Amino acid sequence: MSEPTPISTTIAENRIVEKLTRLGYLAHGLIYVVIGGLAASLAAGLGGALTDPAGAIEAILNRPYGDVAVVITTVGLAGYSLWRLIQAIADPDHQGAGLKGLAVRIGRGISSAGYGALAIFAVQLLAGTADHGNGTLNSAARILTQPLGAMLGTIIALIVFGVALEDVRKACTARFGERLDPKGLTATKRMWSRCTGVWGFAARAVILAFAGCFLFLAAWDGNPSEVRSISGVLASIFDLPHGDWMLGAVGLGLAAYGCFMILLACYRRHPY
Repeated sequence: MSEPTPISTTIAENRIVEKLTRLGYLAHGLIYVVIGGLAASLAAGLGGALTDPAGAIEAILNRPYGDVAVVITTVGLAGYSLWRLIQAIADPDHQGAGLKGLAVRIGRGISSAGYGALAIFAVQLLAGTADHGNGTLNSAARILTQPLGAMLGTIIALIVFGVALEDVRKACTARFGERLDPKGLTATKRMWSRCTGVWGFAARAVILAFAGCFLFLAAWDGNPSEVRSISGVLASIFDLPHGDWMLGAVGLGLAAYGCFMILLACYRRHPY
């Protein structure tokens, strides 16, 4: 008599979950392509803007057929949030219950909450009821004004630094923690996955390192206004000496990260 299939495998291999997951990677990638493309355009003097994921969704909405694109993006974000939650709870990719495994799973749980909130924002945007305030700053204010705000802010900053270091490792080793299905993956697509992954994770590491520094300073200064979202970090990079070149490199890197996510949407081995 065969052993019963673990519930984590049953959930992860569900065809609907797989399709939502792939759509989630697509939406995740599209948002970063928009953020990075707009930043690179600004650095090159071709217009553009500095924005964050919420702003990227607004930019998508303002394009032709933007409402349709945002509806698809919203479903994708909800699917990505669901998949991160499954990864955190059911652990289909076998991170385990060790210290590192738990840290990864907690991070995925936080990611699930973040993308779920972004999906809700997209729904509100379509309904015309979205709050266009700085959600990152508001969240930071709530955390940093708590009695243990400095400690909580420091812990979160250390987690952000940890993710940045992991992204550096991925960029240096070209081992991204995601497995591509070789079926239909040509040599050219493998090369592009490697190039976009290396550049993309390196750029994301820069953003996270800056964000962690700002959060750490805000925690110990007791000043939530020092926290920076992605757009704020990009603005800080732009203000540095030779900031246009640096912003261009980071912006193209974020767009490359988005392209890597889109490749995962098409060729990721599911569930892992």
